Amino acid sequence: MKSNYAEAIKHNSIWQIDFNKIIHKYKKYGEDPQHIEKIHKKTLKLFEAIKKENPQQKKSKDKKKQNGQKKQVQFNDNVQMKEIDSFNGNRTWNDHKKKNLNKGKFSEEEVKMLMNSICQYVQVNNLGEDDLIKLCSKSKEELGEELKGAWCKISESLQDRSVQSCHNFCRRKFNPNNYNGKWTEDEEAMLIELVRDRGHQWKEIANVINGMFDRRDLTDQKFGRTPENIKDKWKHLGGDNIDYRKKGPWTIEEGISLLRSICIANNVQLIKKSKQVHFKFDKEGKILGSKRIKIKDDDIYIYDKFIQLDQIVPLITKKKRCKKVIPTLEISWTAIQTAIKTRSVDDIRNYWNLKLLPLLVPSLANLEWEQDDDIDLLNEIIEMDVTDTIDLDFEQIGENLDKNSDNCQRRWEILLKGLGGIPPGKRINVKMIAKQLIHDIKTKQERYVPWISNKNSSRNGTNQYINIVEYYRKHFLGKQ
Repeated sequence: MKSNYAEAIKHNSIWQIDFNKIIHKYKKYGEDPQHIEKIHKKTLKLFEAIKKENPQQKKSKDKKKQNGQKKQVQFNDNVQMKEIDSFNGNRTWNDHKKKNLNKGKFSEEEVKMLMNSICQYVQVNNLGEDDLIKLCSKSKEELGEELKGAWCKISESLQDRSVQSCHNFCRRKFNPNNYNGKWTEDEEAMLIELVRDRGHQWKEIANVINGMFDRRDLTDQKFGRTPENIKDKWKHLGGDNIDYRKKGPWTIEEGISLLRSICIANNVQLIKKSKQVHFKFDKEGKILGSKRIKIKDDDIYIYDKFIQLDQIVPLITKKKRCKKVIPTLEISWTAIQTAIKTRSVDDIRNYWNLKLLPLLVPSLANLEWEQDDDIDLLNEIIEMDVTDTIDLDFEQIGENLDKNSDNCQRRWEILLKGLGGIPPGKRINVKMIAKQLIHDIKTKQERYVPWISNKNSSRNGTNQYINIVEYYRKHFLGKQ
């Protein structure tokens, strides 16, 4: 890349975002000729925009010689990219106020980029593993002078995410003290009482809960529940709508209300505007009589309690529209929960993924796993020829098996914990464990269950702890 382009991009946040997206797309679609052509067109379009804004900018051979070899971005099979040092220091802690920044769930690619950025920062600045843990567990104020400004540097790898967003995600995902096992009923009751009494003072509440419940017997959990963990737990319990939260099975009205709320939040029309359906069963049917549902405007009328959701949804929704639109939706579950106050964020997300999604777009869900499906999954994992869980590419595995990548990853975690007895975050030899699991499945071990059930499905795809220290030791320690 010419230095004048790099200098121009440095001073324009919009161009930085566009440039970052080009690099990310190339990494993802680098082997697809059709995508490469589109990427090159976008690159030329960006450079044309820079030229238009800087018409009097002249090229100088002497200046190039003084600056030495120009920095380049090489588009090749290895995606080799020299760092553009002029970008450094351009992030600020309050850049979350900018528009056009990504929000919501971090992709697997973003997670790996963050892991590499954190480890690279530790390596370049000659820091130790204790500092690495501090970066992933302490707040901005607690980091101290030696790590001041660290997150502004680390977040430069994700220009389309705010610094605070990157920091908060890492404190949840990479902080070993944020995984303290299942909450007890006493802890949940204490949390509800404290929030009602003190509001959202998460640090203060954390100190009280950790003082009430002794955790010294738990390995690597001497700090107890973290403020982030407590805040997340409060959201999962229902948040500020906890007094209205319902438990137990969802009604059909709730299911359709959830679908309608998602449509409104994403400005899409998946439900037919006005629909009245009559259900008639023959004499041999278990349930006799006619059944009726009427959906019109914002009202839902259901007659007869025996009607099932899977009977209604295919009849009141636009099938082709659902198949085309739903895979592109970016759903904010927190926003949806404000509309459906009777259920928690977890309740809503799980009901969508496990109940509604299979009815709307069956190919996206595909939640049933037979014995052969599990063996195929484990064989794909073995063929990837990796030893560490973090190196598994579940997107590729999902494509090979014609299944959703999140479901593949979720099933792998269920097999690890349920059949192998291996807790999340423990370092394992992937190939060896996968082979052992295949043997256990074929020999019909009692703990093997060939199905993904609601209670085993984790929120947001996966809640697995990633051991950032082990990753640093494997990929960065002693390598310059």
